[in-house]
Amino acid sequence: MEIKAITTPVVLNEVSYKLLIAKAGELLDTDRFWKIHEELKDKKFIRTCYGIVEEFRDYVGTLCGLRVEDVRIDDFNKSVDLGYEFGLVTTDSYHAAAMDRLGLKHIAPE
Repeated sequence: MEIKAITTPVVLNEVSYKLLIAKAGELLDTDRFWKIHEELKDKKFIRTCYGIVEEFRDYVGTLCGLRVEDVRIDDFNKSVDLGYEFGLVTTDSYHAAAMDRLGLKHIAPE
C-alpha cells in the first residue's frame, strides 16, 4: 500500500521545537519552561539537544510519498477567522486553513 501525505513547514517546525524542548527537559531533569529556555542559550548544551532534531530531519528525509506544501499569507488570514469561529488555538487553526486550501479532509493524529 502506497501512502501519500502532505505536511507543511509549520508542522515540521512544531515537531522539531517540541523534540528540542523535550530533550532539554530530559537532560536537565525539569519541565520548567523558563529553565529549559535559559539553558538552551548555552551553545554546547543546545548542540547536544539538537541531536534529536537531526534524527527527525533524517527520518523525514526517508519518507516516500511525503510532500511538503508551503503555507501562504491567505492561510494565515483564514486561520484567524477559523480560530475565532471554532475556538481553535492558533497552530490548529493554521493547520485547518492549509488543509482547507489543499482540499484535505483527514488529518493524522499526533
